[in-house]
Amino acid sequence: RLDRPLHLLFWQRLLSSGARVADPSAADWFYIPVRMRSSRDSEYLLQAIAYIREHWPYWNATEGANHFLIHTGDQGAAELTPPAREITQNVTWLHHWGLHEDNDIAPWRAAHVPGRDIVIPPYIFPHHYHKFGMDHSPLHVAGPDPATLIRNVTFFFAGRICGDRSEPNTSWPICTGRNAGYSGLVRQKVHYFHHNRTEYLVATSTRSWDLHLVSSTFCLAPPGGAHGQRQVLVSFMGCIPVVIGDYIYQPFEPELDWPLFSVQLLEEQIPDMHISLGELGTELLGRMRAAQRCAAQHLAWSSMSGGLMGESGKYDAFETALEVLRMRQQYPMSAPFEYADLDADFRRFMNCGSEGQMGDDLPPTQANPSTASRPAKGTAGD
Repeated sequence: RLDRPLHLLFWQRLLSSGARVADPSAADWFYIPVRMRSSRDSEYLLQAIAYIREHWPYWNATEGANHFLIHTGDQGAAELTPPAREITQNVTWLHHWGLHEDNDIAPWRAAHVPGRDIVIPPYIFPHHYHKFGMDHSPLHVAGPDPATLIRNVTFFFAGRICGDRSEPNTSWPICTGRNAGYSGLVRQKVHYFHHNRTEYLVATSTRSWDLHLVSSTFCLAPPGGAHGQRQVLVSFMGCIPVVIGDYIYQPFEPELDWPLFSVQLLEEQIPDMHISLGELGTELLGRMRAAQRCAAQHLAWSSMSGGLMGESGKYDAFETALEVLRMRQQYPMSAPFEYADLDADFRRFMNCGSEGQMGDDLPPTQANPSTASRPAKGTAGD
């Protein structure tokens, strides 16, 4: 099954990027391009590592600490079998799922090791650009002028609420069928508390998903079965993501400063979400949208599939992954949220070449447990 071919696309891009070296002794990192989509792929990984350990000394020298892999499964490295998890305990995982504390409601097991692993955005296929209506985005080169957009919806979400795709009930619990803990109850709680609120559109479906995104101020970007892609799609569409999911890092977080272009709320804040959103002033929202234009570049794999916003790909997800790997190697004892203060080149890169483009001097936001604790833990192809 190759519905998520990012590991191959990354490998192909790496070969032409100029980052690959012919002499493995000069490499900072080793990439293992094995497909990791589900637990069934763990056996292939074990075979690959056995081969690497037998034929080259580099894994054995560090027990895999300077090797990285890409996992595209819904729950990332948590989907590994116990033998595969054990042998890769020093490996850096690039995956889409940033959960770093267990969630017993969903239930989900922690997959991400902060400071070692890297959350990367999912790959959006080029034909999905049109499917998701990205040509209607104010960030798109052919999209509408942001100054002419009328955002008459305060908050928008359309999608599955109940895990079994049934229509939600009006009383709690609103989902009682199979997979009742879907989304860790984030979608269910948002629907329960806000679906009848004025200027809030929370529904299980819509025929005008893209048009609602560009006419809404805030758009929910929740988890689903595990990792989601809405936080990326919403950012592309110029709607401010409302990210809810305790202990879940978003793509390139905390290296990418998500509070500059999104609203991050605790799950316990869902009942009063409308109050939190209503307190954000016009000036702040404008700065968040300005920062979003840079942030969206980091979330797109545009050097692989082409640009959306007229961007060159210089700051795309591939280049951002390499830049974060560089910082891991050069500052192994530093926490990722410190990188911008430690390295001026990294700071300029994350600001898309500018010191202030991502929105300096924004007022502090209430801490999300996904960003409240950031422990400091510590390319060639095998």
